Amino acid sequence: MPKIVDHDAMRTRILDAALGCFTEQGYHATKMTDVARAAKMAKGSLYRYFDSKDALTDALVRRYFDAIRDEVSSYPAPPTLGFLVFGLRQALPADRLGATRMFFDVLGPGFAEDGGARQAVDDFLSWISGHYAGHLRALQAAGEVRRDIDPDRTGAAIASMLDGLIIHQALFARPDSEFAGTSAAAIALIEQGLRPLAQP
Repeated sequence: MPKIVDHDAMRTRILDAALGCFTEQGYHATKMTDVARAAKMAKGSLYRYFDSKDALTDALVRRYFDAIRDEVSSYPAPPTLGFLVFGLRQALPADRLGATRMFFDVLGPGFAEDGGARQAVDDFLSWISGHYAGHLRALQAAGEVRRDIDPDRTGAAIASMLDGLIIHQALFARPDSEFAGTSAAAIALIEQGLRPLAQP
């Protein structure tokens, strides 16, 4: 009987191995041989799943953002501004910072030329901006969010602010308490800016 291979499980194993190698050794120092060794497979078998280091990297970037998309999508639609703000806080877990640092090493100076990875990032930012915009429209209709804001532009601004917080922390590795305090202040500003204007 031929051996049945679970291709999805094998891809996951390879991507986990690659993430570990990139994080420990650095992206540029890691070779496909290192990934194969970490995945406990022959280099030729690795190339049957990913024909280059770039293809492996693109898949890793997409997996990273797909996981965040799945997590954010699992939250119920917020019925109030308070629930929206709670969801924004959940979108800033500190456990993503290590992977974010690794992506700076991976994408770094060549980001503009790496079409697959760049597209994955662009797709995610477009999606998350639209996700927040949809919530803002519903909350405007419910009277929970001021009606004079543009939901699309505000959704994009919120996504950019949260992304900026994570990038800043990943780059400069401030103490966790500082990241928590800065994040809380940013989200408080967002909440204050979204509150309906007081009636004269």
